[in-house]
Amino acid sequence: MGVAPLGGAPIFALSRAARSGKRHGPYAAFQLLYWSAPGLWFPFFFPLLLHRGVPPAGLGVIGAVSPLCALVAQPAVGWLCDRTGRSRGVLMGLLLGGSAVLPLFTAVRGLGPELAVALAFGLLSAPQGPLGDALTVAFLREAGGAYGRIRLWGSIGFALASALAGLLRQSGRVSLGVIFLLGAALALPSAAAVAAFPVEVHGLQPRRLGRQPLPSAFLWLLVLSTANLLAMNAQGSYFSVLLAHLGGGPLQQGIGWAVPAALEVPFFFWAEAIAQRVGVATALLLAFGCECAALAVIAAAPRAWAAVAGMALQGPAFGLFDGAAVPAVDRLVPPQLRATGQALLWASCFGAGSILGNLGAGAAVRALGLEGLYRALALYALLAALLFAWAGPRLLQSPPPDPSAG
Repeated sequence: MGVAPLGGAPIFALSRAARSGKRHGPYAAFQLLYWSAPGLWFPFFFPLLLHRGVPPAGLGVIGAVSPLCALVAQPAVGWLCDRTGRSRGVLMGLLLGGSAVLPLFTAVRGLGPELAVALAFGLLSAPQGPLGDALTVAFLREAGGAYGRIRLWGSIGFALASALAGLLRQSGRVSLGVIFLLGAALALPSAAAVAAFPVEVHGLQPRRLGRQPLPSAFLWLLVLSTANLLAMNAQGSYFSVLLAHLGGGPLQQGIGWAVPAALEVPFFFWAEAIAQRVGVATALLLAFGCECAALAVIAAAPRAWAAVAGMALQGPAFGLFDGAAVPAVDRLVPPQLRATGQALLWASCFGAGSILGNLGAGAAVRALGLEGLYRALALYALLAALLFAWAGPRLLQSPPPDPSAG
């Protein structure tokens, strides 16, 4: 999977604007708009489900639906885009389809209908993130620049949207229905930004795609990262519910998601430089250590604002992980499978990992309660980080390139 400017020009024929960095704008705009949408509605999603009659243990089931869709849809869509070279059009269609389904969450009640809407929304929304990443790194590979310095705009958008939504909900001026409609409406300018992307992910012929092996270092990256992100995935479904349990309201829920997103920004900015300086394995270990600290503080929090302070540490955790892992995948997988590689990263870490994390969290809530869940997550995160510290530096070493390769 090489890259080519739209219109079939050779890959070295990027415009002067792209070489000078002026064409980075659509990619930054996409990240800003795309991540602003869940920033508006996600902090209130699981409290909404509780209000609509879903039992606490059922939150883990619904939380597992979207990653189950990701496990299926992300690799399939990534393979399709590598085969056809139409990532841009596919992403625009998925954005518009997801925006039509999102408002239905506020119109249905009960576990069954919510599961049906979550299934439809998950199939449409799950492939969007990895496709955006694949298109972004495809452009940066030719035009220059660091992925994290584009991706940080997504964190800025999520942080601002979450804080604004929390303030509006706390004031009582805006209903949840309006919040979800605004989130859905942001798909339109997001799709417009994608339409302005100057570079497409250019696929090869199907017969050549099937013969590309995936390196063992890439596969171990998926396995070890997924194991370490189980706790992060699980706690995401219950954090807003925990804040309400500790006496917090919409303001704490909005700020609780805005603060870590804001703190992702500097770590996205420097993630690639950190990974180049200390190595990808060490950069990821730093990310997993931050997640351990975040969960430990949240588990010990006596009040909602203390839990918000603990959640702040998840910003460095995710910024370091995503900012280091996405460029690493682009280097590890064969050039013909770069969209597939990004899809597999998401499908494994936030698909399979989220399924296991959410189902496990649902069982833990039934057995231990909310506070017990977070104590269990903190302990698991520590053990997973120790496993990565022992195995990661050896298993993530990629072999030197074969000079005889064509």
